[in-house]
Formats: sequence, C-alpha cells, structure tokens
Amino acid sequence: MARKEPQGDRYRRLKAEGLCTVCAKRPLVTGTRCQECRDKQVKAMDTWYYRDHEGRKTERREYSKTARANRRLRIIDLLGGCCARCGMNDVRILQIDHKDGGGSKETARVGWQSGLYKLVRENPEKYQLLCPNCNWIKRIENAAKGETGRRYLRHRRCPLCVKSP
Repeated sequence: MARKEPQGDRYRRLKAEGLCTVCAKRPLVTGTRCQECRDKQVKAMDTWYYRDHEGRKTERREYSKTARANRRLRIIDLLGGCCARCGMNDVRILQIDHKDGGGSKETARVGWQSGLYKLVRENPEKYQLLCPNCNWIKRIENAAKGETGRRYLRHRRCPLCVKSP
C-alpha cells in the first residue's frame, strides 16, 4: 500500500512542477490552479459570502459596539469612575481629560478611541475623568489664565473671565 503524501508536500511539489495544486492538471494560464478549479473556488466563495452576509454584518456591528463599550468602561474604572471635580458618576457622560492639556494634538497623533485608550492604560496619571460641565469650566479657566483654549472665549466678553479692552 502506497503511503499518502502530506498535504503541504503535495502542494509544494505540484506548484514546483507547474501543475494545478488541487487536481494536478496543467493550468492554461500561470498560477496554482486550473480554470476549472479556479471557477469552483470562486463559486464556493460567492456562495459562502452571500449566504448570510447581512446576518454576519449585523453580528460584527453588534460585537464592535459591545467591544467599544466594554473598552470604555474599563478605562473609566481605571480612572476612578467619577468626575474628578464634582464626583458625577454617570458613565454615559464622563469624558477623558488630559490633566496638562494638549489633548487635541495627542488625539490627532494616536487616533481617537483605541489609540487614546492605549495611552490611558499606559499612563493613567496623566488623565482624569470630567463631566461635560466641569470639562468646559476647566477650559474657560485655562483660557482666562492664558494657558489653553483661547478660541473658546474669542467672541465672548464675559466680565468674570476676560477683561474687556
């Protein structure tokens, strides 16, 4: 009884001989498959792809949505789970804030979600959680001190924050 050739060895041997790697016939054009085997493969892939394409798209979308939400919750837990100023703990509205500013430059450099989350995991001491109100208050205070965020006050003349000319 003849010993069966391992699949990888058979593939390499047929490819080296210039034969179809599926049926061992001579291909009409260059490549690893003859036209008949190529057509079978295309038909099989089309059948698989279109069989439940919408269902798989929906599953991927749901998985991605869940994975993003779980990643965000892990980051919120890492940063304390509540606003650093007022103690608000509604995870739906909490925002990641750079303690020393420069968030827009860093976000442009590393990307929004996964890139930023990776940096937060590596250096949690550089970030804090703020609710939207506290985040805006911080921006306005920093602008009044002349640090960052001047564009937020450019067209406003608040007597408490900016001295009028």
